[in-house]
Amino acid sequence: MESIAFARRLAQRSAMSPPATPHAPPQYRPGLAILCRCAATVLFTIMWALAKLASERGANTVEILFYRGLFAAPVVILWTMIGPGLQAVKTRRPGVHLQRTVIGMVSMFFTFYAITLLPLAEASTLSFTAPIFSTLLSTLLLGERVGIYRIAATLLGFLGVVIVMLPGFSGHHLPLEGLVVGVISAVGIACVTVTIRQISDTESATAIVFWFTLGTLATTMVLMPWFGQWHHWQVIALLGGTGAIGAVAQLLMTAALRFAPVAVVVPFDYTQLIWATLAGFLLWGTMPHLSTWLGSALIIAAGMVTIYREHRHRIFRAATPPAAA
Repeated sequence: MESIAFARRLAQRSAMSPPATPHAPPQYRPGLAILCRCAATVLFTIMWALAKLASERGANTVEILFYRGLFAAPVVILWTMIGPGLQAVKTRRPGVHLQRTVIGMVSMFFTFYAITLLPLAEASTLSFTAPIFSTLLSTLLLGERVGIYRIAATLLGFLGVVIVMLPGFSGHHLPLEGLVVGVISAVGIACVTVTIRQISDTESATAIVFWFTLGTLATTMVLMPWFGQWHHWQVIALLGGTGAIGAVAQLLMTAALRFAPVAVVVPFDYTQLIWATLAGFLLWGTMPHLSTWLGSALIIAAGMVTIYREHRHRIFRAATPPAAA
């Protein structure tokens, strides 16, 4: 019963809209926030591993997306009901949720496709470039100003990507197709980040996650007559685990932001490289190439600088009074 009560409190707090101030959330508990974020990275790695195992046994990417939504939906609905209730998903802007669903689904497609083509460590490394692409998209789409530090971080991150992709260009170790798909997936993740930033002023985190999950399920359900196949029950179990574990990971990642600012929790996303390397070694006997380690160091450094400067920028904007009319 205590675990149910804790889940209820966590769901209620994580379902709230993001805090208005970038300094500290109302429930400032950095230890719990870091724990939620680290647990999410472990679960996301397990989700990726299950998806890769399923793909090796005949499941295609559309099927992975479908089962991701099918088994995630009950988790998200239950989380919503024990938290703020279904009234929290009401929206007057269905169009923005449709936009977020389309962008998120395309991003997730390329993410899972990259996982089927690349070792987990390399796929994780390329996903870390998402904050760099978010900076570029924020400049192009939102008109945000980018200073010299974030420009330098962007260039550093791209240098890291080139280093990671070198074996693919030389025809050794990594498939070039997988590397390109991995970069596209990172761009997709960045697009999702910018989209959520645009709509989170009026839409709660609960509504965003809820409608994205159901929208993904509905869309892929339409595609299943063309892409669906009969599978052994073990494959269905792998796909089901992908959906349920992915949903819990997403909710934990969202919950972390209720207890600490972005700058505190996001750096712990990079621990996923550790778990991805471990999973790759235990399940497939693979270890990252030297170029992956060198490139990931540059990408992580660039991401950390980007996150830090973004945090400082938000603090500055919050502290600056609006100009007089």
